[in-house]
Amino acid sequence: MDIRRVTDVSELNPVEGDIEIDARGRIVWTNDATGDSTAQKLRIRFNFWRGEYFADTRLGVPYIRQGTSLGILGEKWDEPTFNAIMRNVILTTPGVASLRSYAVTFDRQTRTASLVFTAILVNGFVFDSSNYAPFIVETSA
Repeated sequence: MDIRRVTDVSELNPVEGDIEIDARGRIVWTNDATGDSTAQKLRIRFNFWRGEYFADTRLGVPYIRQGTSLGILGEKWDEPTFNAIMRNVILTTPGVASLRSYAVTFDRQTRTASLVFTAILVNGFVFDSSNYAPFIVETSA
């Protein structure tokens, strides 16, 4: 079981992404029957940059080129590389069995890429990323 994170801001839970608390002040847990814990795992993985973890700097998403490894940010837009890296992040997330659909929209003016995808979880649940807060990769101008 995983701790559920706030997706719908309310008076009781005013910060999106924080630990969700029920009306009795207890932490809300999820068993991932609805995909909430997978959404949380994906958000954590997308926000985990390669080189960030001191014990193993090989882990994480290669947003920035390091040595001979590929990088996403600060490079000329390379959609095949971007897609390969993002699909790998999704498919190697615990609980994800396969990827049914995947689409990326790149906006050159704002320098952002938005991901929308549908994945099949190991329990058979169809996870639709559009049901959750969007994941956007952005670079500074």
